[in-house]
Amino acid sequence: MLDVPYFHVVFTIPDSLNVLAQYAPAILYAILLRAAGQALLDVGRTKLRALVGVLTVLHTWGQTLVFHPHIHCIVPGGGFSLDGRRWVRVPTGTFLLYYKALSRCFRTHFKNAITEAFDDATLKVPTSVLADRQALDLMLTLASKTSTTS
Repeated sequence: MLDVPYFHVVFTIPDSLNVLAQYAPAILYAILLRAAGQALLDVGRTKLRALVGVLTVLHTWGQTLVFHPHIHCIVPGGGFSLDGRRWVRVPTGTFLLYYKALSRCFRTHFKNAITEAFDDATLKVPTSVLADRQALDLMLTLASKTSTTS
């Protein structure tokens, strides 16, 4: 354990996207984990000017035992400078990273990965659930209006 504060960050998907997890769980969970990690790295690089580490845990059910895929992340309060020569600390009494930037970055990575997986037929969902790319775009647009980090 590093002698730094640790932060708990949660990435969720809107309930309207749960259907994707029901038909293609391995694909959706991999995308969810990758998008969360990429968002933390990207925002850490741009806002903290550091490479942050992260420990992630995938949960598929909420506390009330309702299907609710989400990622819990434990992130140290800092990271190695971009040149790898020093430790960059998060200022005391602040949040780890900017919430809105992190949320926006996560949504972008997640949406791009879902779209790519659908286009290359890696994400297989019955046409009765998701007819075509236009339906996917609409589903993602509506879902993007929901908060995805806390």
